[in-house]
Amino acid sequence: MKEVQKFFDRVKDDFALSVKSYSIMVRGWGELGEVVEALKLFDEMLERGFSVDVLAYNSILESFCNAGKMDEAYKLFMKMRSVGPKPDAFTYSIFIHAYCVKDDIHLAFRLCKSDKVEDAYQLIDEMINPGVTPDCWSYNTILAFHCDHNDVNLALRLISKMEKNGCLPDRHTYNMVLKMLIKVGRFDRVDKVWESMEDRKFYPSVSTYAVMIHGLCKKKGKLEEACKYFEMMID
Repeated sequence: MKEVQKFFDRVKDDFALSVKSYSIMVRGWGELGEVVEALKLFDEMLERGFSVDVLAYNSILESFCNAGKMDEAYKLFMKMRSVGPKPDAFTYSIFIHAYCVKDDIHLAFRLCKSDKVEDAYQLIDEMINPGVTPDCWSYNTILAFHCDHNDVNLALRLISKMEKNGCLPDRHTYNMVLKMLIKVGRFDRVDKVWESMEDRKFYPSVSTYAVMIHGLCKKKGKLEEACKYFEMMID
């Protein structure tokens, strides 16, 4: 990024750089957790009189969230809601991901606390009210949290909420919930989820069959059932 910044500074006065050019730079610094550098470019955009679009705001919001600076991110988010540009589904997803993503050594710079999952649900509800439709990525982020914690009822309830709000589950949704259900031994629920897929016009891919086969092979007395799914996949 240092080399890219040098190049950017060298050419920005000679060429008509756009908001998108700045957004790419902001995102680049943000992915490294360098919020100061990202914010410096964001301020420069405003000083140059650019009409900052939702992509640029999303870039700086993501930078704040990646660095765990949720207060700053929230203030900027509220500014968007009051004066524009209007937040899109990805804007909300940034916050949902920050609230729910699992904290580990690779994601140490992200804010990720289990008691924040209720805030993620609130953001989903807020998205629907102004007419922004939550996408699968938003729901799947929360679902991943529930599956990591083996919250069977909450995970299945969330899938019902997705359908109610007009967002059909995708293969990641099904793969996560099926893997969890097999792991905790809720085979009655596994069968119901599998049967419901066709009702929702979802037809499993190789990855979904693989979840079933690998999961069942690890369970005592389920080898024959694993073979059944293998034969279904081949057919």
